Amino acid sequence: MTEAEWLTCSTPQPMWCGLEGRGTKRKFQMAAFAFCQRILHLVKDQSLRQGFDQAIVAKTDWHTFHQLQQRMFPLTTEESAVLGVSATRSADELLGISVHCHEPSGDAKFALLQAIAVSFSAQPRLMARNAADYAASAAIGTACPFRPDDDFDWAGSNMVAARLREDFAQSAILRDIFGNPFRPVVCDPAWRTATVVSLAIAIYDERAFDRLPILADALEDAGCTNADMLKHCRAPGEHVRGCWCVDLCLGRK
Repeated sequence: MTEAEWLTCSTPQPMWCGLEGRGTKRKFQMAAFAFCQRILHLVKDQSLRQGFDQAIVAKTDWHTFHQLQQRMFPLTTEESAVLGVSATRSADELLGISVHCHEPSGDAKFALLQAIAVSFSAQPRLMARNAADYAASAAIGTACPFRPDDDFDWAGSNMVAARLREDFAQSAILRDIFGNPFRPVVCDPAWRTATVVSLAIAIYDERAFDRLPILADALEDAGCTNADMLKHCRAPGEHVRGCWCVDLCLGRK
């Protein structure tokens, strides 16, 4: 993938290839969390949604992850014994033995598990991409419910529209989080004034992305002349936690 393709791409699949060898584990997890936020409403169990929210703000250990997995996709004692579920299992292996049905709420829960597991997966990019795929499947499944007695038209207008909608949203999220990986922006420490940092913290903590234009003004006052940073803060469209410009202001990778 070229820089020009990255900046204009409307489907996430080639963008994941463009991120090979780029990006931190945290960035991949922030992307996975953002994909899941789009379909979180499909998980009807409020305690599971709360568990996911807690995983976003706190580093999830293996034990907490396994507990959440068991609540989403319970295994019997016999199944656990046969599969050898123990702390020696990696997150990747545990996800491989989760049993779920492919319907919107099942796909949504599986996406959540994939997103949480990014933090201790040996393959964070792959895990985040899996979360993206399951989140998209959940959203598309809601727009185009499958009924066994129907002749399901995979190329129907509703399916195509739902797929295009999810592709566009996920592509925008990847650009919001990773910026331009072909030409990374370096933040001058002098731009991180008390005003800039306090604004960035509030935007991140409160998801107050409507304040990004104010952050752009504060950056300019601090001497920032980087057109990409200022343009990103003032551009319309969705922003998410992990936004590359906010992260730069906070010194997060």
